[in-house]
Amino acid sequence: MNRITIACPRLTRSTVDGEGKPLHSWRTLILPYLEQEALYEQIDLSKPWDDPANKEAYEARPNVYRCPSADCPADHTSYLAIVAPRPGTAFALFW
Repeated sequence: MNRITIACPRLTRSTVDGEGKPLHSWRTLILPYLEQEALYEQIDLSKPWDDPANKEAYEARPNVYRCPSADCPADHTSYLAIVAPRPGTAFALFW
C-alpha cells in the first residue's frame, strides 16, 4: 500500500460525483495494483458502489482486503485509510 500511495497519491482518496457525493473508495481505485484488474473493469465508476450496475463487483469482496487473522464478518474489511476532509489538515497528502 505504501508504494501505491507514493506512486499515485490520489488513488488513496474517494471518487465523488459532481455534487461531491462519494462514489467509490480507495479500495476500488487500487484494485488494478492488487492483481484484480478483471474485477476493476466490471465496475462503473460513474455510478455509486452500491448501484445495481455494480452489484456483481460489490459482492465479489476480494480476500486481499481481509486480514487473515481478523475476526470480522465476510462483508467487512480490516484495512482502513484515514483521509482529511480538506488540504491543510492531517493526512492531506492524500488529497
